[in-house]
Amino acid sequence: MSEVANFFLLVDKPVGITSQRCLTTLKRRFGFKKIGHHGTLDPFASGLLLVGVNEATKFFQFINDEAKTYRATIKLGARTDTLDVTGTVLEELGVPCLSAAHVLAAMAALTGEIQQIPPMYSAVKIAGKKLYELARAGETVERQARTVNILHWQLISFDQTIIVADVTVSRGTYIRVLAEQLAEKLGTIAHLTALRRLSLCGLDESFAQSFEAQVIDDSKKIIPARLIAAQTHLDLNEHQFEDIRHGRTTLTELEVDADCVTLAYQGQFFGVGILKKRHLSPVRLCHGY
Repeated sequence: MSEVANFFLLVDKPVGITSQRCLTTLKRRFGFKKIGHHGTLDPFASGLLLVGVNEATKFFQFINDEAKTYRATIKLGARTDTLDVTGTVLEELGVPCLSAAHVLAAMAALTGEIQQIPPMYSAVKIAGKKLYELARAGETVERQARTVNILHWQLISFDQTIIVADVTVSRGTYIRVLAEQLAEKLGTIAHLTALRRLSLCGLDESFAQSFEAQVIDDSKKIIPARLIAAQTHLDLNEHQFEDIRHGRTTLTELEVDADCVTLAYQGQFFGVGILKKRHLSPVRLCHGY
C-alpha cells in the first residue's frame, strides 16, 4: 500500500479570505488532485476549517461534527445588517449598567436547546435562492425557526460594551444570531466584531495546519477513520478486501449490525461499509486500491 494520500487537514484559516479562496490556494500550492471543505467560515472569521484532500472528500457525510467551539467577540450597543463587523450599522442603543454576573445569567438562559431564525445574510436557500443573495438585493423573506443546542459557555472577558466568550454549540448554530440573542437578554443590541473557531470533530488548535506553511506537516494529516462516526472498525483479510473493492458483500466473524463501519486493509483506511448479520457490504470506497 502507498503512503497516505487521502486525508483531512484542519487548516487555520486567516481573517479576510473566503473558505473557497483558502481551498484554491492550498490546491495550487500543494498540487492536490481534489480538495473540499466541510463547514464554511465567513471571511471575517478565522480558525479551524476542515479540509478533505483527494479521496477524503468522499467521507464528509460520515464525520462526527455535532459540537463546535468558537471564540466570539461581541460589541454591545449597535446592530448591523449582517450581524457582524462587515455590515452597515442599522441601529444603536444604549447599554445598561451590567456586571459579569448579568452576562453569566444571560448565558445560562441561552444554554440547552433554543430556537434560532437563520439570518438574511446566510447560505440557507429559500425557493432556490440563497438568503444572502436576496439580502443583497434588498429583500427580506420569512424564515423558519430551527432548534439548536448551546452546550457550554465560558466568559473570557467583559468590559461593559465588549464581551469575549467561548461557546460550544451544535451543528447549524449561527453565532451571529446567538450574539444578538445574548444582547437581547441583556436589554440591548449587538453584533460580532471577531469570530474564531477553536475546535470541531473533537479536535482543537493543536491539530491545525498553518495556512501560510509551504510544506504539509505529516503529523497534521488526519486519516478519515479518525473523524468518521463509525460504530466499529474492521481490518480486512485479503479475501474480504478483494470482495469489498469489487463491490461484493463478504462475510465477517462479527455478529453485529452496524450502519457505519470503517474499513482498513494492511493498516490503511480505504472506505466505509455496512454490516448486517455478519454480511459486510461496501458503501463508500477510496479508488486506487
